[in-house]
Amino acid sequence: MLGSNYGGVKQRWLVVYSKAAHGRAEQTVNKQHLKQSQADYKAFNALAKRSFACAADAEAALAHLQKTLKVVALHDPCIVEMDGFKGKGRPSKGRKPDTVSYRIEAGVASFSKHGTVRFNRKAVLFSPAINWRKRNSVTKSYLITIRRANKKSNAAFVF
Repeated sequence: MLGSNYGGVKQRWLVVYSKAAHGRAEQTVNKQHLKQSQADYKAFNALAKRSFACAADAEAALAHLQKTLKVVALHDPCIVEMDGFKGKGRPSKGRKPDTVSYRIEAGVASFSKHGTVRFNRKAVLFSPAINWRKRNSVTKSYLITIRRANKKSNAAFVF
């Protein structure tokens, strides 16, 4: 049990683990991770579709993107030179390109280490608050009774 003083009122807190709350928190973290990985993948696809005038511009854009990615990692990123030809059809052999542009290519992988670590630190425990004027009037068996009566809820507040 933990004690605190809030607004001049002494409080005692009991930290309890709940499998139901753990399952809901895990589902929430997984959903947030999926949304973030989709956003990161979308940002990479937008960058991969762009053509750059020089390799330095492509490298700068890639470095900026890698700093902003949160749950997606780029595997073996490289800058690819793309030749462009004017006119219709296939260019003849040995013809030099009319334009040269650069694109970014990489493998994309999502990792869940950050989400799992954050989940394990924050989302496993929750706290029912119990506040009585007489500190010694509360027994452990009474606290267990209160907890069992509130199995399905996230928290039980008894004042």
